[in-house]
Amino acid sequence: MIDFTADGDFNDPGEVLFTGASNTTINDQITIPADVAAGTRILRIAMQYNADPPSCGEFQYGEVEDYTVIVSVDNQCSVGSPCNDGNVCTTNDQYDEDCNCIGNYQDSDNDGICDAQDNCPDIANQNQADADGDGIGDACDEPTTGGCGDITVTASAGAISVSGYSDPIVFVKVYDSNWSPIFDSGMLTNNEPQTIPDLPNGSYIVAVQTYDAGFGPICNELFYPSLGGGNFIAGESIFDFQAYKNGRTVQLLWMTNTERINDYFIIEKSYDGNNFEEVAHVNSLRSSSGAFNYTRGDDNTKLGDNFYRIKKVHEDGSFTYSTLQRVNFAIDLDATAIFPNPATDEVFVNLSVFEGRSAEISLITPLGQMIDSKQINEIGNEVIRFDLSKYPAGIYTIYVNLEGRRNFAKTLVITRL
Repeated sequence: MIDFTADGDFNDPGEVLFTGASNTTINDQITIPADVAAGTRILRIAMQYNADPPSCGEFQYGEVEDYTVIVSVDNQCSVGSPCNDGNVCTTNDQYDEDCNCIGNYQDSDNDGICDAQDNCPDIANQNQADADGDGIGDACDEPTTGGCGDITVTASAGAISVSGYSDPIVFVKVYDSNWSPIFDSGMLTNNEPQTIPDLPNGSYIVAVQTYDAGFGPICNELFYPSLGGGNFIAGESIFDFQAYKNGRTVQLLWMTNTERINDYFIIEKSYDGNNFEEVAHVNSLRSSSGAFNYTRGDDNTKLGDNFYRIKKVHEDGSFTYSTLQRVNFAIDLDATAIFPNPATDEVFVNLSVFEGRSAEISLITPLGQMIDSKQINEIGNEVIRFDLSKYPAGIYTIYVNLEGRRNFAKTLVITRL
C-alpha cells in the first residue's frame, strides 16, 4: 500500500495495491496514478499470520515495514532543475531532493513585504504609504521635474522674485551658473514670496521644491532666470545637501545633477561629528540629465547634536561626500518639568519658572528611601541632571522642596531593557 494522497493513511481508493496469501516470495509491479503530484510518499508492507493485516493498528503474529518512495512527474523532477512554485514573491524556483518546488523569498529591505508586492522594494516601508497614488511608495517617491505650474520666477532690476506656490512646505534655493549657492529660504510654511536683491548681471538657477505636511514630495522645478541678458551655460556639477528640523524629526534634502554617473547614496549619521554610521541606502534615479532632489526623514533623533552627511557613490566605485549638517535638539525649558519620563540613564529637572529661588531636589525609591539629592542655591535657566544608571527599574519620586512655595512631587519611571 502507498499513501498517494499524502494524508497519513491508506484508506483512499487505489492506495491498497495488493492483498493475498502466500508462503513464498511475492513479486509485483506498481503503477503510479497519473494524477499523483511529485514528492515523497510512504510505501507500507504489512504481513499477518492467517489474516489480512490492517493498514493501521496493532495485531499479533506479523510484521510491518515502511519505505520512502520518491514520485517524479514526467522525469522533470531532478534536483536543481527549474520549476514554478506559483509564488510571485520567490525567484530562482528549483526542485529540491524531495521534488518540492522551492524558490528564494525576495525582500530586499526586510520590511516583511516581498519585492514583487512592495511599492518601495529598496527602502523599508511596512505601511506602504503612497500619498499621490502613483504606485510608488512615499519612501521611494521622488518629485519629477515640472508640475509646479503656478510658480512664477521673475528677474529684473538686479533682483529675482519667486512666488505662486501654495503647498504646506516649500524650499527656494538660488545658485549661480556654476551651481554655487547664493540663497536658501529655509523651510517655508506660510507660502511667503521670496525676493533676492542686489544680484549682479548673469545667469542663475532657481530650485523650488514643495511638499505636503508629511514631507511627501509634490513638485520640483528648476528655473533659469537671467539678469542683464546673455545665454545660460550651466556649470559642471552640484551636490547640495541640507538638513532641517521638523518637530522631533530631521528632514534631509539633497540635490545632484550627476545622475548619469551616480549609483547610490548612503546617509551617514553621528552624534559627535567624528564617528559616523550608515543609517540608510538610497538608489540613484539614474537619469541622464537634469538636477534632481532627494528627501529622507530621520525619526531616530536624540537630544543634543545630530550630525548628517551623504556619501554619493558613482558607478565606477568612486565617491564624493556632501557637506556636514548639524541639527540640535535642545530640551524645551518652557514645557518640560521632568524629561525624559520614562528614563533610563539620566533625567533632567526644569525649575526655570522659579528662577532666583533656592530648592532641594530629592530622588526617592519606591520604599521611600532618599538615594540622591541636589541643593540649588539659586535656580536659573539651566536644567538639573540626575544620573540614573546605577538604579534598578521601578517607579520613583522626584521631590522638590522649594523656598517660599508649597513642596511638590513628580513620579519618575526608570526602565531597563
